[in-house]
Amino acid sequence: TWNTRLEGLAQAAANRCVFEHNYGGDYSGLGENLYLGFRTNVSDMITLFYMEHLAYNFSSHQCNRPNVFNFPSCGHYTQVVGSSVKEVGCAIASCSTGNLFVCEYDRTAPSPPYVAGPPCSACSGTSFCYEGLCINGSMRDDLVTETVMTETV
Repeated sequence: TWNTRLEGLAQAAANRCVFEHNYGGDYSGLGENLYLGFRTNVSDMITLFYMEHLAYNFSSHQCNRPNVFNFPSCGHYTQVVGSSVKEVGCAIASCSTGNLFVCEYDRTAPSPPYVAGPPCSACSGTSFCYEGLCINGSMRDDLVTETVMTETV
């Protein structure tokens, strides 16, 4: 679920134009992804985070799988798809060193990217199944509106 407080924290971090993680204070307990580079398309930046799945070994929950891109880690990937992530907020700033894209994640704890099993078998009472994924119940109206808008365009 999108969180405007996390978006504000991400924007404040991006506006500082410092490519380093934020700890303590309002950032305490949050997960964070950073991207610094020439890209301007946010989907491209998130795809780069996701591409680290090539290094993830689900059996051992380690980031040690050899891969064609030689990704040494997969922390960005596990933040993007982590089953314990409840809310996210992201922002971007144009800095002298490039575009700094920051995402802040509210999560219960670092977790595997998903729970093995039949689709939606672990959805809680406040979530629902949508295209094989557990979705926060508060998003139901947004998905209905999006579906209607997509079909009428």
